[in-house]
Amino acid sequence: MATVLLPPSLMKKPFNLSIVLTRIEKAVKPYPKAAMFELYERGYTTLFEQLISCIISIRTLDETTIPLSEKLFKMARTPKELLNLSPKN
Repeated sequence: MATVLLPPSLMKKPFNLSIVLTRIEKAVKPYPKAAMFELYERGYTTLFEQLISCIISIRTLDETTIPLSEKLFKMARTPKELLNLSPKN
């Protein structure tokens, strides 16, 4: 079987993940961070807090998710505390 040599202009360049990630980071920089990242940076870092915020986020816009999650976590930051809340809260 003969080996075919392509001119350098037609050769496939190796995939460089760091270049791709840098380009993506630059492309999304002008946009606000997703609610989940914003909440994490505000200290809501437990798996429970992230899960509850994710569930809220599925049903609302980010503009609603952040204040609603923060309001909820002022009352309850653990599953046990959440169970102790009444519907009137």
